Amino acid sequence: MQTRPGRSNPGVSPRCAVRVAARGSTLCAALLTAVGFLLTACDARRDAPAPTSFVADPVTVVAAGAAPLLIDVRPQAEFEREHIRGSVWLNRAEWVAAAAAGMEDRADWAERIGRAGIDGRAPVVICDGGEMTEAARIWFLLQTHGMRNVRIANGGYPALRGSAGADRLVAGPPQAVEPRRFEPPAAEKRGAVGLAKKGDVKSVAEAAGGRDGPSAARPQVWDARTRGEFEGADLRINPRGGHVPGAVHLPHSDLLDERGMLRPGAELRRMMLGAGFDPGRPIIAHCQSGGRSALAALAAVEAGFGEVSNYYGSFSEWSRDESCPVERAGGDSGSAPAAGAAGSGGASSSGASAAAPEPRRDSEWKQTFDRLWSEALGAEAAQEWRRAAEAYEHLAALTPTECLVRYNLARMYGYLDDARPALNALAEAVEYGWCDGIAIVRDPAFARLHGDRDFARVLRRASEVSDERQLVYVPPTLDRSKPAALLIAFHDRGGNPQGFLPMWRAAADSVGYVVVVMRGCTPLASCGAFTWDVAPPAADGSPGTPVGIDTTGATKAVDVAVAMARQHVTVDDERIVLAGVGQGAAAAVITAISGGRKYAGALLWSLDLPDFDQLRIATEQPESLRVVLFSGELDRRRAISERVADELGQSGVNARFTDVPQAGSEQPQDWAKRQMEALRFILRIE
Repeated sequence: MQTRPGRSNPGVSPRCAVRVAARGSTLCAALLTAVGFLLTACDARRDAPAPTSFVADPVTVVAAGAAPLLIDVRPQAEFEREHIRGSVWLNRAEWVAAAAAGMEDRADWAERIGRAGIDGRAPVVICDGGEMTEAARIWFLLQTHGMRNVRIANGGYPALRGSAGADRLVAGPPQAVEPRRFEPPAAEKRGAVGLAKKGDVKSVAEAAGGRDGPSAARPQVWDARTRGEFEGADLRINPRGGHVPGAVHLPHSDLLDERGMLRPGAELRRMMLGAGFDPGRPIIAHCQSGGRSALAALAAVEAGFGEVSNYYGSFSEWSRDESCPVERAGGDSGSAPAAGAAGSGGASSSGASAAAPEPRRDSEWKQTFDRLWSEALGAEAAQEWRRAAEAYEHLAALTPTECLVRYNLARMYGYLDDARPALNALAEAVEYGWCDGIAIVRDPAFARLHGDRDFARVLRRASEVSDERQLVYVPPTLDRSKPAALLIAFHDRGGNPQGFLPMWRAAADSVGYVVVVMRGCTPLASCGAFTWDVAPPAADGSPGTPVGIDTTGATKAVDVAVAMARQHVTVDDERIVLAGVGQGAAAAVITAISGGRKYAGALLWSLDLPDFDQLRIATEQPESLRVVLFSGELDRRRAISERVADELGQSGVNARFTDVPQAGSEQPQDWAKRQMEALRFILRIE
């Protein structure tokens, strides 16, 4: 660690230096100077104090070489395409899922952080793709768990790349990282930014509804979302739209300059004062899911504000709790409508009875998805490529692992002749399962990219993905000397292993079991979509209506999955769990009760069973099976899950059905936590 300007060298006291000079002892001076340099070098491994700024200049980071550990949190495909030599790739999605499951288990987090090669003492710099919010998110998680000497690279990877010479830029997969023992310096009561809970924000909201003026002790709530989200026009995937009463709105995008870099501290302070923040009162920042508010909290610290916290659960958690007040533009309450109301925030129909049941509706997530999908297709038909790209960008945020959305996004950027975003989106589409290289080559949207070497890499990767019929995930911390539990996951109709595996990793890391994700037995389309059903093709050659699950194909898939897992670990045959979503959930439960092999149980989400005659209990010991079924309250398949749970229970199976409030068929945000609880029940882990 370099000595800060204005700080004396820790290895040579000023008094000693004067005495050496007076004696003219060249040898002694040299020895003392050498000791100073050694101590300075070792300082990077000692209890280094937190930096004066948590924002790292990209030129300084690149020039420092390997001194700070550079953590790259971009998607793996982007990292493999190009990264700074010596940087370490971190799977941000896994950390986000783990944070959603909880941050209280400090031992679990210490182990996770250590696996990234972070020991808590050597300095760390985080970089993302230039959005700054994801680097800030990881920065927040690290400092929440005791890491002090951690900063984010201002401007992200684009700024680092612009400051690096060609010899510092390399391509290739992430290298293995030597795990470290995460032992941060003696923890202070709080980091630079604290972790706020829902109750902290609730007390502010309730006080805002009273008549008392603001007190010095009462925190200020900073809403860092967009204007549309703040006013309630943009719901994202929330059941209610609007903002926390009394919140100050300052979007995170305003914190960045035209280069995408965080503004200087003095400029940030003027901006925050202009927005109405009181420097004498604490600040609690929030956004939708904790990333943008992490950047806002960091900006507040850079601006010189003292007590700053991040409400990481953010509006995603807040909007789902009916006891949490919400205001919309104009001061309207954002509470859910009473029975008989026309809709969220709408007035009751004049002739409707107050006791009339509310008509069944889609979840807000599905409404948002359908609206954006319609906008994207309409804009594409009108050849309004920019508008279509914006719609697909929003859809990509709603569906983090959907390859078709990213492929269409890549096409839009291709038509806009914007090569880099087109290649980035196309690489992500391939990583999430798009494996039709011929379609990529023939697509006119990519005609101008054919000479690009990155385009050739994408085509090679598509060919590799087309051969990946199953994916095996072994948690890095799994004790391979002991027999391991195994979860075999079946994707929904139209899915693939690449886009499905991320759904299961976080819980596997926490509980400790191997995951194998299998490809559906029948191709649904050449692009990378597969199915588990028997579906005779329609007259025009398109995929027909499913008439049942291919039980033979599903059973063979399980046999292959077990064999694949045994190549990596010793499988505990008494602890094999089948899991699935939608049609894959049907394949999982039918196979689990078939009697061909003894299973511990099944974990099912949004079950879609086309033929109930296939639900035949053939296992000799149904009471030994534990089956957990989840369904969204607004899921149109909900009745199927309830009926299956009832029939399994009547047959002696230990079946549990759980309703997820306000959700449809989409994966709930707390899925990792629900999944862990279900697997502990199925595997009989106390």
